[in-house]
Amino acid sequence: MGASMGPMDLNSVDGLSSTTESDNYSHTLDVLGKIKDTVDASTGTELDLPMLCVVGDQTSGKSSLLEALTGVKFPVKSGTCTRMPIRVRCRNADEKGVWLISSDGTQRKLNDETMDDQIGEAQQSMIEGDGFSTDRSLHLEARGPDQMELILVDLPGLINHGEQVEAVYAMIEGYVEKAQTLVLLVNEAKQDPELVGALALAEKHDPKSKRTLRVLSKFDNFDSKESREAACKTVAEQHTQLLGAHAVICRFEGGAKYESAVEQETLEKFFSNTPTNSIHGRLGIAALKSRLPIVFEQLIRTNLPALKVKATDKLTAAQKELASLGYQPLESHKMVEEAQKAILAVKPTLGKSLTPAIETFKEGVFVTLSSDSITEERVREDYQHDAFESPFFAGETTFAAVMHDVIANVHGFYDAMAEELRVQLFHFFERPKYPASVSPRLQGAIKRRWEAVVAEMLNKLRGKALDLINEAAEHGTMDKALHDNFVSFEWNGNEQGSLAERGARRVHRAVQAHCECERKNLIDAVLKAVKHIVLKRHVAFVHTDLMIAPIINEACEEEHTAKHRHALLNEISTLRSCLDEINKLDA
Repeated sequence: MGASMGPMDLNSVDGLSSTTESDNYSHTLDVLGKIKDTVDASTGTELDLPMLCVVGDQTSGKSSLLEALTGVKFPVKSGTCTRMPIRVRCRNADEKGVWLISSDGTQRKLNDETMDDQIGEAQQSMIEGDGFSTDRSLHLEARGPDQMELILVDLPGLINHGEQVEAVYAMIEGYVEKAQTLVLLVNEAKQDPELVGALALAEKHDPKSKRTLRVLSKFDNFDSKESREAACKTVAEQHTQLLGAHAVICRFEGGAKYESAVEQETLEKFFSNTPTNSIHGRLGIAALKSRLPIVFEQLIRTNLPALKVKATDKLTAAQKELASLGYQPLESHKMVEEAQKAILAVKPTLGKSLTPAIETFKEGVFVTLSSDSITEERVREDYQHDAFESPFFAGETTFAAVMHDVIANVHGFYDAMAEELRVQLFHFFERPKYPASVSPRLQGAIKRRWEAVVAEMLNKLRGKALDLINEAAEHGTMDKALHDNFVSFEWNGNEQGSLAERGARRVHRAVQAHCECERKNLIDAVLKAVKHIVLKRHVAFVHTDLMIAPIINEACEEEHTAKHRHALLNEISTLRSCLDEINKLDA
Protein backbone atom coordinates (compact mmCIF):
# COMPACT_ATOMS: atom_id res chain seq x y z
CA MET A 1 0.00 0.00 0.00
CA GLY A 2 1.60 3.25 -1.10
CA ALA A 3 1.75 6.45 0.87
CA SER A 4 -0.37 8.13 -1.77
CA MET A 5 -3.45 6.20 -0.67
CA GLY A 6 -5.31 8.63 1.57
CA PRO A 7 -8.63 8.22 3.36
CA MET A 8 -11.41 7.02 1.05
CA ASP A 9 -15.13 6.42 1.30
CA LEU A 10 -15.65 2.74 2.13
CA ASN A 11 -18.63 2.73 -0.24
CA SER A 12 -16.47 3.48 -3.29
CA VAL A 13 -13.72 0.84 -3.27
CA ASP A 14 -12.73 -1.75 -5.82
CA GLY A 15 -12.14 -5.33 -4.83
CA LEU A 16 -9.01 -7.45 -4.64
CA SER A 17 -8.60 -7.84 -8.38
CA SER A 18 -5.43 -9.91 -8.58
CA THR A 19 -3.49 -12.62 -6.84
CA THR A 20 -0.78 -10.07 -6.03
CA GLU A 21 -3.27 -7.77 -4.31
CA SER A 22 -4.65 -10.75 -2.39
CA ASP A 23 -1.16 -11.70 -1.24
CA ASN A 24 -0.48 -8.09 -0.21
CA TYR A 25 -3.70 -8.06 1.75
CA SER A 26 -2.72 -11.29 3.51
CA HIS A 27 0.60 -9.70 4.42
CA THR A 28 -1.22 -6.60 5.66
CA LEU A 29 -3.31 -8.72 8.03
CA ASP A 30 -0.18 -10.45 9.30
CA VAL A 31 1.43 -7.09 10.01
CA LEU A 32 -1.74 -5.76 11.64
CA GLY A 33 -1.93 -8.88 13.80
CA LYS A 34 1.73 -8.47 14.74
CA ILE A 35 1.11 -4.84 15.77
CA LYS A 36 -1.90 -5.95 17.81
CA ASP A 37 0.11 -8.68 19.54
CA THR A 38 2.96 -6.25 20.24
CA VAL A 39 0.57 -3.70 21.74
CA ASP A 40 -1.24 -6.35 23.79
CA ALA A 41 2.05 -7.60 25.21
CA SER A 42 3.05 -4.10 26.26
CA THR A 43 1.97 -2.45 29.49
CA GLY A 44 0.41 0.96 29.01
CA THR A 45 0.57 1.13 25.19
CA GLU A 46 -2.74 1.79 23.46
CA LEU A 47 -3.33 2.15 19.73
CA ASP A 48 -6.72 2.17 18.04
CA LEU A 49 -6.16 -0.38 15.28
CA PRO A 50 -8.56 -1.05 12.41
CA MET A 51 -10.92 -3.85 13.42
CA LEU A 52 -14.09 -5.55 12.29
CA CYS A 53 -16.48 -5.88 15.20
CA VAL A 54 -19.55 -8.10 15.16
CA VAL A 55 -22.41 -6.43 17.02
CA GLY A 56 -25.99 -7.50 17.63
CA ASP A 57 -28.75 -7.89 20.17
CA GLN A 58 -29.07 -11.13 22.09
CA THR A 59 -30.66 -13.94 19.99
CA SER A 60 -29.95 -11.99 16.79
CA GLY A 61 -28.18 -14.99 15.28
CA LYS A 62 -24.75 -13.43 15.75
CA SER A 63 -22.99 -16.56 17.00
CA SER A 64 -24.50 -18.74 14.27
CA LEU A 65 -23.28 -16.26 11.67
CA LEU A 66 -19.78 -16.29 13.15
CA GLU A 67 -19.68 -20.07 13.15
CA ALA A 68 -20.70 -20.13 9.49
CA LEU A 69 -18.07 -17.50 8.65
CA THR A 70 -15.14 -18.80 10.68
CA GLY A 71 -15.89 -22.39 11.63
CA VAL A 72 -15.61 -21.50 15.30
CA LYS A 73 -18.32 -23.18 17.37
CA PHE A 74 -19.33 -20.72 20.04
CA PRO A 75 -21.12 -21.87 23.20
CA VAL A 76 -24.88 -21.49 22.90
CA LYS A 77 -26.26 -23.65 25.70
CA SER A 78 -26.69 -20.87 28.26
CA GLY A 79 -28.37 -18.45 25.86
CA THR A 80 -25.49 -16.02 26.17
CA CYS A 81 -22.73 -17.16 23.82
CA THR A 82 -20.20 -14.36 24.11
CA ARG A 83 -19.35 -13.02 27.55
CA MET A 84 -16.28 -10.99 26.61
CA PRO A 85 -14.72 -9.63 23.41
CA ILE A 86 -13.42 -12.58 21.37
CA ARG A 87 -10.80 -11.79 18.74
CA VAL A 88 -10.79 -14.28 15.87
CA ARG A 89 -7.96 -14.29 13.33
CA CYS A 90 -9.04 -16.20 10.23
CA ARG A 91 -6.05 -17.50 8.28
CA ASN A 92 -5.90 -19.38 5.01
CA ALA A 93 -3.70 -22.40 5.70
CA ASP A 94 -3.37 -26.08 4.88
CA GLU A 95 -4.05 -27.34 8.41
CA LYS A 96 -7.66 -26.96 9.48
CA GLY A 97 -8.79 -26.17 13.00
CA VAL A 98 -9.27 -23.57 15.71
CA TRP A 99 -6.54 -22.63 18.18
CA LEU A 100 -6.83 -20.83 21.52
CA ILE A 101 -4.01 -18.28 21.84
CA SER A 102 -2.87 -17.53 25.39
CA SER A 103 -1.61 -14.13 26.52
CA ASP A 104 1.96 -15.48 26.50
CA GLY A 105 1.62 -16.57 22.87
CA THR A 106 1.21 -20.30 23.48
CA GLN A 107 -1.37 -22.06 21.30
CA ARG A 108 -3.74 -24.92 22.04
CA LYS A 109 -5.79 -26.60 19.32
CA LEU A 110 -9.44 -27.05 20.26
CA ASN A 111 -11.33 -30.29 19.77
CA ASP A 112 -14.01 -30.00 17.08
CA GLU A 113 -16.52 -31.99 19.11
CA THR A 114 -16.11 -30.04 22.35
CA MET A 115 -15.01 -26.68 20.97
CA ASP A 116 -18.01 -24.78 22.33
CA ASP A 117 -17.45 -26.17 25.82
CA GLN A 118 -13.73 -25.34 25.68
CA ILE A 119 -14.41 -21.77 24.63
CA GLY A 120 -16.99 -21.47 27.39
CA GLU A 121 -14.50 -22.79 29.93
CA ALA A 122 -11.83 -20.39 28.68
CA GLN A 123 -14.24 -17.49 29.13
CA GLN A 124 -15.26 -18.68 32.57
CA SER A 125 -11.63 -18.91 33.70
CA MET A 126 -11.25 -15.20 32.95
CA ILE A 127 -14.54 -14.06 34.50
CA GLU A 128 -15.70 -14.02 38.09
CA GLY A 129 -19.23 -15.34 38.48
CA ASP A 130 -21.81 -15.51 35.73
CA GLY A 131 -21.49 -12.00 34.34
CA PHE A 132 -19.43 -10.40 31.60
CA SER A 133 -15.85 -9.19 31.32
CA THR A 134 -15.53 -5.70 29.91
CA ASP A 135 -11.77 -5.35 30.24
CA ARG A 136 -10.38 -8.72 29.07
CA SER A 137 -10.58 -10.59 25.78
CA LEU A 138 -10.16 -14.07 24.33
CA HIS A 139 -7.97 -14.74 21.29
CA LEU A 140 -8.74 -17.50 18.78
CA GLU A 141 -7.19 -18.38 15.43
CA ALA A 142 -9.21 -20.24 12.80
CA ARG A 143 -7.17 -21.86 10.02
CA GLY A 144 -8.01 -23.92 6.98
CA PRO A 145 -7.77 -24.06 3.18
CA ASP A 146 -11.25 -22.53 2.84
CA GLN A 147 -10.73 -19.75 5.38
CA MET A 148 -10.95 -16.12 4.35
CA GLU A 149 -8.17 -13.80 5.53
CA LEU A 150 -9.75 -11.63 8.20
CA ILE A 151 -9.48 -10.38 11.78
CA LEU A 152 -12.76 -9.82 13.58
CA VAL A 153 -13.89 -9.18 17.13
CA ASP A 154 -17.07 -10.81 18.43
CA LEU A 155 -18.70 -8.66 21.10
CA PRO A 156 -21.31 -9.76 23.64
CA GLY A 157 -24.89 -9.28 22.52
CA LEU A 158 -26.71 -6.23 23.85
CA ILE A 159 -28.74 -7.23 26.91
CA ASN A 160 -31.84 -5.61 28.34
CA HIS A 161 -31.80 -6.91 31.91
CA GLY A 162 -29.32 -7.90 34.59
CA GLU A 163 -26.78 -6.10 36.73
CA GLN A 164 -24.32 -5.46 33.91
CA VAL A 165 -26.63 -3.92 31.29
CA GLU A 166 -24.89 -0.55 31.45
CA ALA A 167 -21.39 -2.02 31.67
CA VAL A 168 -21.92 -4.25 28.62
CA TYR A 169 -23.47 -1.40 26.64
CA ALA A 170 -20.55 0.90 27.52
CA MET A 171 -18.03 -1.77 26.53
CA ILE A 172 -19.68 -2.37 23.14
CA GLU A 173 -20.04 1.36 22.56
CA GLY A 174 -16.32 1.75 23.28
CA TYR A 175 -15.64 -0.36 20.18
CA VAL A 176 -18.43 1.01 17.96
CA GLU A 177 -17.62 4.69 18.54
CA LYS A 178 -14.06 4.42 17.19
CA ALA A 179 -13.56 5.61 13.62
CA GLN A 180 -11.23 2.63 13.10
CA THR A 181 -14.03 0.12 13.64
CA LEU A 182 -16.01 -1.51 10.84
CA VAL A 183 -19.30 -2.62 12.40
CA LEU A 184 -20.76 -5.89 11.17
CA LEU A 185 -24.25 -5.39 12.55
CA VAL A 186 -26.41 -8.52 12.86
CA ASN A 187 -30.16 -8.45 13.35
CA GLU A 188 -33.06 -10.72 12.51
CA ALA A 189 -34.46 -9.93 9.09
CA LYS A 190 -38.01 -9.81 10.40
CA GLN A 191 -37.26 -7.22 13.09
CA ASP A 192 -38.47 -3.65 12.84
CA PRO A 193 -35.24 -1.61 12.53
CA GLU A 194 -36.52 0.83 15.14
CA LEU A 195 -36.57 -1.98 17.70
CA VAL A 196 -32.99 -3.14 17.10
CA GLY A 197 -30.82 -1.80 19.93
CA ALA A 198 -27.56 -2.57 18.13
CA LEU A 199 -28.70 -0.61 15.08
CA ALA A 200 -29.55 2.41 17.23
CA LEU A 201 -26.07 2.23 18.78
CA ALA A 202 -24.39 2.02 15.38
CA GLU A 203 -26.42 4.92 14.00
CA LYS A 204 -25.47 6.99 17.03
CA HIS A 205 -21.78 6.87 16.08
CA ASP A 206 -22.06 6.22 12.33
CA PRO A 207 -25.23 8.04 11.26
CA LYS A 208 -24.38 7.90 7.53
CA SER A 209 -23.44 4.19 7.64
CA LYS A 210 -19.95 4.85 6.24
CA ARG A 211 -18.51 1.97 8.27
CA THR A 212 -21.54 -0.20 9.12
CA LEU A 213 -22.52 -3.32 7.19
CA ARG A 214 -25.88 -4.80 8.17
CA VAL A 215 -26.36 -8.56 8.04
CA LEU A 216 -30.01 -9.63 8.06
CA SER A 217 -30.02 -13.07 9.68
CA LYS A 218 -32.68 -15.79 9.79
CA PHE A 219 -33.89 -14.69 6.35
CA ASP A 220 -36.18 -17.73 6.11
CA ASN A 221 -38.12 -16.79 9.22
CA PHE A 222 -40.66 -13.97 8.88
CA ASP A 223 -43.84 -13.41 10.87
CA SER A 224 -45.59 -11.35 8.19
CA LYS A 225 -45.53 -10.60 4.49
CA GLU A 226 -44.80 -6.96 5.28
CA SER A 227 -41.66 -7.76 7.30
CA ARG A 228 -40.37 -10.03 4.50
CA GLU A 229 -40.95 -7.40 1.83
CA ALA A 230 -39.27 -4.72 3.97
CA ALA A 231 -36.17 -6.89 4.46
CA CYS A 232 -35.95 -7.76 0.76
CA LYS A 233 -36.33 -4.09 -0.17
CA THR A 234 -33.47 -3.14 2.19
CA VAL A 235 -31.09 -5.64 0.54
CA ALA A 236 -32.19 -4.83 -3.02
CA GLU A 237 -31.98 -1.06 -2.67
CA GLN A 238 -28.46 -1.21 -1.20
CA HIS A 239 -26.97 -3.82 -3.54
CA THR A 240 -24.76 -1.27 -5.35
CA GLN A 241 -23.19 0.00 -2.14
CA LEU A 242 -20.03 -1.60 -0.79
CA LEU A 243 -21.59 -1.64 2.68
CA GLY A 244 -25.09 -2.52 1.51
CA ALA A 245 -27.16 -4.94 3.58
CA HIS A 246 -26.56 -8.69 3.26
CA ALA A 247 -29.04 -11.58 3.71
CA VAL A 248 -28.04 -14.89 5.33
CA ILE A 249 -29.55 -18.09 6.70
CA CYS A 250 -27.12 -19.74 9.13
CA ARG A 251 -29.48 -22.27 10.72
CA PHE A 252 -32.52 -23.85 9.15
CA GLU A 253 -35.77 -24.54 10.89
CA GLY A 254 -35.84 -27.94 12.54
CA GLY A 255 -32.10 -27.86 13.16
CA ALA A 256 -31.15 -29.03 9.67
CA LYS A 257 -27.40 -28.91 8.95
CA TYR A 258 -26.20 -25.80 7.18
CA GLU A 259 -25.54 -26.20 3.47
CA SER A 260 -24.39 -23.30 1.32
CA ALA A 261 -26.29 -24.46 -1.77
CA VAL A 262 -29.56 -24.81 0.18
CA GLU A 263 -29.06 -21.38 1.72
CA GLN A 264 -28.44 -19.82 -1.71
CA GLU A 265 -31.45 -21.48 -3.29
CA THR A 266 -33.71 -20.43 -0.39
CA LEU A 267 -32.55 -16.83 -0.48
CA GLU A 268 -32.90 -16.45 -4.25
CA LYS A 269 -36.57 -17.45 -3.97
CA PHE A 270 -37.18 -14.32 -1.91
CA PHE A 271 -35.69 -12.21 -4.70
CA SER A 272 -37.39 -13.82 -7.66
CA ASN A 273 -38.40 -10.42 -8.99
CA THR A 274 -34.87 -9.06 -8.78
CA PRO A 275 -32.22 -9.82 -11.44
CA THR A 276 -30.08 -12.60 -9.96
CA ASN A 277 -26.82 -11.25 -11.32
CA SER A 278 -27.25 -7.93 -9.50
CA ILE A 279 -28.34 -9.28 -6.11
CA HIS A 280 -26.36 -12.53 -6.01
CA GLY A 281 -23.35 -10.91 -4.29
CA ARG A 282 -25.53 -9.88 -1.35
CA LEU A 283 -26.99 -13.30 -0.58
CA GLY A 284 -25.50 -16.03 1.58
CA ILE A 285 -22.48 -16.79 3.70
CA ALA A 286 -20.19 -17.53 0.74
CA ALA A 287 -20.84 -14.11 -0.76
CA LEU A 288 -20.33 -12.44 2.61
CA LYS A 289 -16.97 -14.20 2.98
CA SER A 290 -15.96 -12.67 -0.34
CA ARG A 291 -17.15 -9.20 0.64
CA LEU A 292 -15.61 -8.86 4.10
CA PRO A 293 -11.91 -9.00 3.12
CA ILE A 294 -12.49 -6.29 0.50
CA VAL A 295 -14.19 -4.01 2.98
CA PHE A 296 -11.70 -4.71 5.74
CA GLU A 297 -8.74 -4.02 3.46
CA GLN A 298 -10.21 -0.63 2.64
CA LEU A 299 -10.73 0.09 6.33
CA ILE A 300 -7.03 -0.56 6.88
CA ARG A 301 -6.07 1.67 3.94
CA THR A 302 -8.27 4.45 5.21
CA ASN A 303 -6.89 4.38 8.74
CA LEU A 304 -3.22 3.70 8.04
CA PRO A 305 -2.13 7.40 7.88
CA ALA A 306 -3.98 8.26 11.10
CA LEU A 307 -2.56 5.17 12.80
CA LYS A 308 0.95 6.26 11.86
CA VAL A 309 0.37 9.77 13.20
CA LYS A 310 -1.12 8.42 16.45
CA ALA A 311 1.79 6.03 16.99
CA THR A 312 4.29 8.81 16.26
CA ASP A 313 2.57 11.18 18.68
CA LYS A 314 2.53 8.54 21.40
CA LEU A 315 6.20 7.78 20.80
CA THR A 316 7.11 11.46 21.04
CA ALA A 317 5.09 11.86 24.26
CA ALA A 318 6.68 8.76 25.83
CA GLN A 319 10.18 9.94 24.89
CA LYS A 320 9.47 13.38 26.33
CA GLU A 321 8.16 11.88 29.57
CA LEU A 322 11.18 9.60 29.82
CA ALA A 323 13.50 12.56 29.32
CA SER A 324 11.72 14.37 32.16
CA LEU A 325 11.90 11.30 34.37
CA GLY A 326 15.52 10.66 33.48
CA TYR A 327 17.11 7.67 31.83
CA GLN A 328 18.78 6.83 35.15
CA PRO A 329 17.88 7.66 38.78
CA LEU A 330 19.31 11.03 39.95
CA GLU A 331 21.79 11.36 42.78
CA SER A 332 20.38 13.07 45.88
CA HIS A 333 22.04 16.47 45.35
CA LYS A 334 21.11 16.46 41.66
CA MET A 335 17.50 15.73 42.54
CA VAL A 336 17.44 18.63 45.02
CA GLU A 337 18.94 20.92 42.38
CA GLU A 338 16.12 19.96 40.00
CA ALA A 339 13.63 20.79 42.76
CA GLN A 340 15.31 24.18 43.34
CA LYS A 341 15.04 25.02 39.63
CA ALA A 342 11.34 24.16 39.64
CA ILE A 343 10.69 26.33 42.71
CA LEU A 344 12.59 29.31 41.31
CA ALA A 345 10.72 28.98 38.02
CA VAL A 346 7.28 29.42 39.64
CA LYS A 347 5.28 32.22 38.05
CA PRO A 348 4.08 34.56 39.34
CA THR A 349 6.90 34.97 41.84
CA LEU A 350 6.26 34.92 45.58
CA GLY A 351 6.54 38.71 45.74
CA LYS A 352 3.91 39.14 43.04
CA SER A 353 1.69 36.58 44.73
CA LEU A 354 1.78 38.53 48.01
CA THR A 355 1.34 41.96 46.42
CA PRO A 356 -2.50 42.00 46.35
CA ALA A 357 -2.64 41.41 50.13
CA ILE A 358 -0.04 44.15 50.73
CA GLU A 359 -1.88 46.60 48.49
CA THR A 360 -5.17 45.98 50.30
CA PHE A 361 -3.46 46.63 53.63
CA LYS A 362 -1.85 49.82 52.31
CA GLU A 363 -5.16 51.13 51.01
CA GLY A 364 -6.90 50.39 54.29
CA VAL A 365 -4.21 52.13 56.37
CA PHE A 366 -4.03 55.08 54.01
CA VAL A 367 -7.77 55.71 54.25
CA THR A 368 -8.01 55.05 58.00
CA LEU A 369 -5.17 57.45 58.86
CA SER A 370 -6.24 60.18 56.44
CA SER A 371 -7.31 63.55 57.86
CA ASP A 372 -10.73 63.19 56.23
CA SER A 373 -11.48 59.98 58.14
CA ILE A 374 -11.03 61.56 61.58
CA THR A 375 -13.83 64.02 62.29
CA GLU A 376 -14.06 66.67 64.98
CA GLU A 377 -17.34 65.11 66.08
CA ARG A 378 -15.49 61.87 66.86
CA VAL A 379 -13.00 63.77 69.04
CA ARG A 380 -15.79 65.57 70.92
CA GLU A 381 -17.24 62.19 71.93
CA ASP A 382 -14.23 61.62 74.19
CA TYR A 383 -13.23 65.18 75.04
CA GLN A 384 -14.39 66.66 78.35
CA HIS A 385 -13.19 70.03 79.64
CA ASP A 386 -11.57 69.86 83.10
CA ALA A 387 -11.49 73.22 84.93
CA PHE A 388 -8.72 71.93 87.19
CA GLU A 389 -6.45 70.91 84.31
CA SER A 390 -4.11 73.32 82.63
CA PRO A 391 -5.40 74.15 79.16
CA PHE A 392 -1.87 73.61 77.84
CA PHE A 393 -2.06 69.90 78.75
CA ALA A 394 -5.79 69.36 78.22
CA GLY A 395 -6.75 66.70 75.64
CA GLU A 396 -3.89 64.22 76.05
CA THR A 397 -6.28 61.53 77.31
CA THR A 398 -8.65 62.21 74.40
CA PHE A 399 -5.77 62.03 71.92
CA ALA A 400 -4.83 58.60 73.25
CA ALA A 401 -8.44 57.36 73.15
CA VAL A 402 -9.02 58.47 69.57
CA MET A 403 -5.71 56.99 68.39
CA HIS A 404 -6.60 53.74 70.16
CA ASP A 405 -9.71 53.44 68.00
CA VAL A 406 -7.81 54.35 64.85
CA ILE A 407 -5.11 51.78 65.53
CA ALA A 408 -7.76 49.14 66.27
CA ASN A 409 -8.95 49.55 62.68
CA VAL A 410 -5.38 49.17 61.46
CA HIS A 411 -5.10 45.93 63.44
CA GLY A 412 -8.12 44.65 61.51
CA PHE A 413 -6.45 45.41 58.20
CA TYR A 414 -3.28 43.68 59.34
CA ASP A 415 -5.18 40.56 60.43
CA ALA A 416 -6.83 40.35 57.01
CA MET A 417 -3.47 40.80 55.30
CA ALA A 418 -1.81 38.19 57.52
CA GLU A 419 -4.50 35.63 56.70
CA GLU A 420 -4.11 36.23 52.95
CA LEU A 421 -0.33 36.01 53.29
CA ARG A 422 -0.75 32.68 55.08
CA VAL A 423 -2.96 31.32 52.28
CA GLN A 424 -0.59 32.46 49.56
CA LEU A 425 2.51 31.19 51.32
CA PHE A 426 1.06 27.72 51.87
CA HIS A 427 -0.32 27.64 48.34
CA PHE A 428 2.98 28.74 46.81
CA PHE A 429 4.63 25.37 47.26
CA GLU A 430 1.76 23.58 45.58
CA ARG A 431 2.62 25.38 42.35
CA PRO A 432 6.13 24.22 41.41
CA LYS A 433 6.03 21.98 38.31
CA TYR A 434 8.56 19.46 39.45
CA PRO A 435 10.02 17.24 36.73
CA ALA A 436 9.23 13.55 37.04
CA SER A 437 12.81 12.99 38.22
CA VAL A 438 11.99 14.74 41.53
CA SER A 439 10.43 12.05 43.69
CA PRO A 440 7.10 12.60 45.48
CA ARG A 441 8.96 11.73 48.64
CA LEU A 442 11.30 14.72 48.22
CA GLN A 443 8.41 16.95 47.20
CA GLY A 444 6.60 16.02 50.40
CA ALA A 445 9.68 16.73 52.53
CA ILE A 446 10.11 20.15 50.90
CA LYS A 447 6.48 21.03 51.49
CA ARG A 448 6.56 19.97 55.13
CA ARG A 449 9.72 22.00 55.73
CA TRP A 450 8.17 25.03 54.02
CA GLU A 451 5.04 24.78 56.17
CA ALA A 452 7.19 24.90 59.32
CA VAL A 453 9.10 27.90 57.94
CA VAL A 454 5.83 29.68 57.07
CA ALA A 455 4.55 29.27 60.63
CA GLU A 456 7.85 30.66 61.91
CA MET A 457 7.78 33.62 59.48
CA LEU A 458 4.19 34.55 60.24
CA ASN A 459 4.79 34.54 64.00
CA LYS A 460 7.87 36.72 63.58
CA LEU A 461 6.09 39.06 61.19
CA ARG A 462 3.10 39.40 63.52
CA GLY A 463 5.30 40.40 66.43
CA LYS A 464 7.16 42.98 64.36
CA ALA A 465 4.04 44.39 62.70
CA LEU A 466 2.11 44.72 65.97
CA ASP A 467 5.00 46.66 67.51
CA LEU A 468 5.06 49.01 64.52
CA ILE A 469 1.29 49.53 64.59
CA ASN A 470 1.16 50.16 68.34
CA GLU A 471 4.06 52.59 68.12
CA ALA A 472 2.11 54.52 65.49
CA ALA A 473 -0.39 55.48 68.21
CA GLU A 474 2.26 57.42 70.11
CA HIS A 475 3.30 60.91 69.04
CA GLY A 476 6.96 61.94 68.92
CA THR A 477 8.41 65.21 70.27
CA MET A 478 10.25 65.89 67.01
CA ASP A 479 7.14 65.48 64.89
CA LYS A 480 7.23 68.56 62.61
CA ALA A 481 3.63 68.05 61.51
CA LEU A 482 2.50 68.15 65.12
CA HIS A 483 4.53 71.29 65.69
CA ASP A 484 3.13 73.04 62.63
CA ASN A 485 -0.46 72.04 63.27
CA PHE A 486 -0.77 71.93 67.02
CA VAL A 487 2.06 73.35 69.14
CA SER A 488 2.33 76.55 67.08
CA PHE A 489 -1.42 76.95 67.11
CA GLU A 490 -2.08 79.95 69.29
CA TRP A 491 -5.01 79.82 71.59
CA ASN A 492 -6.23 83.36 72.15
CA GLY A 493 -9.31 85.10 73.25
CA ASN A 494 -10.46 85.71 69.69
CA GLU A 495 -11.06 81.99 69.05
CA GLN A 496 -14.74 81.17 68.81
CA GLY A 497 -16.59 78.65 70.96
CA SER A 498 -16.53 77.39 74.51
CA LEU A 499 -13.40 76.15 76.22
CA ALA A 500 -14.55 72.55 75.58
CA GLU A 501 -15.16 73.21 71.90
CA ARG A 502 -11.85 74.95 71.49
CA GLY A 503 -10.05 72.15 73.34
CA ALA A 504 -11.69 69.44 71.20
CA ARG A 505 -10.73 71.39 68.10
CA ARG A 506 -7.09 71.47 69.16
CA VAL A 507 -7.08 67.70 69.86
CA HIS A 508 -8.73 67.05 66.50
CA ARG A 509 -5.99 68.97 64.72
CA ALA A 510 -3.36 67.09 66.70
CA VAL A 511 -4.83 63.69 65.74
CA GLN A 512 -5.06 64.70 62.09
CA ALA A 513 -1.49 65.92 62.03
CA HIS A 514 -0.22 62.78 63.76
CA CYS A 515 -2.08 60.40 61.42
CA GLU A 516 -0.91 62.24 58.31
CA CYS A 517 2.63 61.77 59.49
CA GLU A 518 2.31 58.14 60.62
CA ARG A 519 0.38 56.59 57.76
CA LYS A 520 3.27 56.69 55.28
CA ASN A 521 5.80 55.73 57.97
CA LEU A 522 3.68 52.76 59.08
CA ILE A 523 3.03 51.47 55.56
CA ASP A 524 6.72 51.67 54.66
CA ALA A 525 7.77 49.98 57.90
CA VAL A 526 5.34 47.05 57.49
CA LEU A 527 6.33 46.63 53.84
CA LYS A 528 10.01 46.42 54.85
CA ALA A 529 9.14 43.90 57.55
CA VAL A 530 7.41 41.64 55.01
CA LYS A 531 10.36 41.96 52.65
CA HIS A 532 12.97 41.07 55.28
CA ILE A 533 11.02 38.43 57.20
CA VAL A 534 9.20 36.70 54.32
CA LEU A 535 10.81 37.31 50.94
CA LYS A 536 14.42 37.06 52.06
CA ARG A 537 13.57 34.00 54.14
CA HIS A 538 12.06 32.39 51.07
CA VAL A 539 15.32 32.88 49.16
CA ALA A 540 17.28 31.42 52.07
CA PHE A 541 14.86 28.49 52.20
CA VAL A 542 15.46 27.57 48.56
CA HIS A 543 19.24 27.93 48.66
CA THR A 544 19.99 26.83 52.21
CA ASP A 545 17.17 24.84 53.82
CA LEU A 546 16.90 22.43 50.90
CA MET A 547 20.51 21.41 51.40
CA ILE A 548 20.17 20.27 55.00
CA ALA A 549 20.51 16.58 55.77
CA PRO A 550 16.81 15.84 56.53
CA ILE A 551 15.89 17.08 53.03
CA ILE A 552 18.82 15.47 51.22
CA ASN A 553 17.99 12.13 52.85
CA GLU A 554 14.53 12.21 51.27
CA ALA A 555 15.93 12.82 47.77
CA CYS A 556 15.82 9.24 46.52
CA GLU A 557 13.88 7.54 43.75
CA GLU A 558 10.82 5.54 44.74
CA GLU A 559 10.04 2.04 43.53
CA HIS A 560 7.03 3.05 41.45
CA THR A 561 9.19 5.60 39.57
CA ALA A 562 11.62 2.87 38.56
CA LYS A 563 8.68 0.76 37.39
CA HIS A 564 7.28 3.69 35.44
CA ARG A 565 10.66 4.23 33.73
CA HIS A 566 10.71 0.56 32.77
CA ALA A 567 7.15 0.85 31.41
CA LEU A 568 8.10 3.91 29.35
CA LEU A 569 11.12 2.13 27.89
CA ASN A 570 8.87 -0.80 27.03
CA GLU A 571 6.26 1.51 25.46
CA ILE A 572 8.90 3.29 23.39
CA SER A 573 10.26 -0.03 22.15
CA THR A 574 6.72 -1.21 21.34
CA LEU A 575 5.81 1.94 19.44
CA ARG A 576 9.02 1.87 17.46
CA SER A 577 8.29 -1.73 16.46
CA CYS A 578 4.74 -0.75 15.48
CA LEU A 579 5.98 2.18 13.39
CA ASP A 580 8.48 -0.08 11.65
CA GLU A 581 5.64 -2.42 10.71
CA ILE A 582 3.40 0.46 9.62
CA ASN A 583 6.18 1.88 7.47
CA LYS A 584 6.54 -1.50 5.80
CA LEU A 585 2.87 -1.36 4.82
CA ASP A 586 3.22 2.23 3.67
CA ALA A 587 6.38 1.57 1.64
